Amino acid sequence: MNGCTRQAPIAKRLEGKVAIITGGASGIGECTARLFARHGAMLVIADVQDDLGLSICKDIGHENVTYVHCDVTSDYDVKNVVDIAISKYGKLDIMYNNAGIGSLDASILQPINYEKFKRVFDVNVYGAFLGAKHAARAMIPAKKGVILFTSSLASVLSGPSPGGHGY
Repeated sequence: MNGCTRQAPIAKRLEGKVAIITGGASGIGECTARLFARHGAMLVIADVQDDLGLSICKDIGHENVTYVHCDVTSDYDVKNVVDIAISKYGKLDIMYNNAGIGSLDASILQPINYEKFKRVFDVNVYGAFLGAKHAARAMIPAKKGVILFTSSLASVLSGPSPGGHGY
């Protein structure tokens, strides 16, 4: 078992909805993809983990789940995944900006690897910005849609943080 529950939904609350989930090949994104599919959503799983993404599509096993390779730090890739969703399903209802990386492997008091720091910022912040930007292109003219972001409780609570978490 992968940690995602397999309970049958009471109702198909997302029937007819089109959703993109970035970072949908593992972790929270994978569980969300499985949940959205059980609730009837048409899905585009966007990730850089191609083998995992394709495997999840196969495991979910219905024709309304697609995998698209997408590096959320690439404006072209994010635009492309939104364009594919609209081309395949005709609309976009839900953009779930879930792709993220975490550890900086240092505390604020230790020397930091600035390339790692920039990469965390690029994926977690700039990637989410690109997702919202391109989803808005489809949602504003339709006058409907939901843009979601995964965040960490560490973004609103202070305290000791082992390992220098980038969230």
